Amino acid sequence: MIPYLEDKLKMFETVDEFMQRYEADISSIPELINSCNELHTTIVLIKEKNETTKNARSGKFQAKLDAKHIMVAAIVPAARSLHSYARKNHIADIAAITRGVTRSSLLKLNKVEFDTKTDTIYKLLDANKDKLSGFNMDSAKVALVKAAIDGYYEAEKEHHASGEQQSAAHISLDEAFDLAEEILKEDIDGMMEHFRDVNPVMYNEYLSARVIKNVSGSKSVPAAQTATAPAQQNTQA
Repeated sequence: MIPYLEDKLKMFETVDEFMQRYEADISSIPELINSCNELHTTIVLIKEKNETTKNARSGKFQAKLDAKHIMVAAIVPAARSLHSYARKNHIADIAAITRGVTRSSLLKLNKVEFDTKTDTIYKLLDANKDKLSGFNMDSAKVALVKAAIDGYYEAEKEHHASGEQQSAAHISLDEAFDLAEEILKEDIDGMMEHFRDVNPVMYNEYLSARVIKNVSGSKSVPAAQTATAPAQQNTQA
């Protein structure tokens, strides 16, 4: 969740806590009680959606990372076999491509470099597999390298798909935020006007609860807006 949304959620929670403290006072307006219950339910929904998408994303990322390490562990000995074969047979281009291929050297590469390097090594491996029996490489080991590569790209695809699902979930998360704002602006703000003269202390405390405070340190908090309920300038949803 981006920092500004964290700040906005904190404001929702502050209003919710305020309503619980003044439950006896607002109980005189049944419609207000209903709207407060709707706000509380929406806050719970926001938290659940955010936690679900966060956990799903981190799980897929770890699976991709594990698959990448398995792939590297398979590619490195394949590159060494190719390099030994190329040196013995004076094949300069293969020797140059496979020189110095280690676990650390591969993991330092960015994604494009990593994919290009490993794809090139596998293509050379596949093209020369019948010539590598004397260099600690046979068809079964080549098949294991291919399986490790396929596993990496499958994990990457699932990770990408989880990112798309997270984006779709964030659309729903945004809708939940919009719903909470609508409940406040269209329902609760107006009904709280009843307490402006009846209970000004309570009313002013409500106005304070409605302010979005920059608790997250966000640099993207929008400029102050005029709220529906108060007659003063506040940064509100």
